[in-house]
Amino acid sequence: MHHAGKNGSSRGSSKREDILDAVICLKNPSGYRSDQGAKFEVVFEKTRHFAGEDAASFQVELCELEDGLWDWKVSNLEIDSLLMKVVDLLKEGRTLKEIQEKTGLSKSQVETKKKKAKEQGLLDDEI
Repeated sequence: MHHAGKNGSSRGSSKREDILDAVICLKNPSGYRSDQGAKFEVVFEKTRHFAGEDAASFQVELCELEDGLWDWKVSNLEIDSLLMKVVDLLKEGRTLKEIQEKTGLSKSQVETKKKKAKEQGLLDDEI
């Protein structure tokens, strides 16, 4: 087990991650407030032996049930249709310029979507 630095990435050498089968990042959802309690997005930053839907990001929230019992509520993250379109076009081998033309996004928006797709395990690092 290890933790990220202030910039959100692993501290020190990445060598320690070489042998790992999975690297998981827990982060606050956008718009998160501390009064919401334990609520996290679970993002697989590295996966071996599983990919696609199995490596998709999801959200967990600690919820109080009855009589002082607690349970985790697990839910899918909202699907960004433009993100999925960018993923599909990248998997087809399209260039950033072609993706810009087909989606109407700027170059930086396409690159941001590509980065997010990799964080969510929707794209391999080679793409």
